[in-house]
Amino acid sequence: MLNSVEESRRTTANSIATLIYNLCGYLPAPFIYGAVAERGVGTEDAIFWSRTAMGVLVSWTLVITVFMVAAFID
Repeated sequence: MLNSVEESRRTTANSIATLIYNLCGYLPAPFIYGAVAERGVGTEDAIFWSRTAMGVLVSWTLVITVFMVAAFID
């Protein structure tokens, strides 16, 4: 995609692409983990909720894969 940008603007385009990638790819993970794991705080099931939170993060790639396949089919 960077080849479609004018040569003088490629460094800026690369920086913006990296910023968006980091904001959308890395920023939500701690929030999602914390939101799921917080349900078990102060209960006997804290370990269960911690493992469930990690499972949600790992299985999230399956959801993204389904959306990507749907995008390619369409």
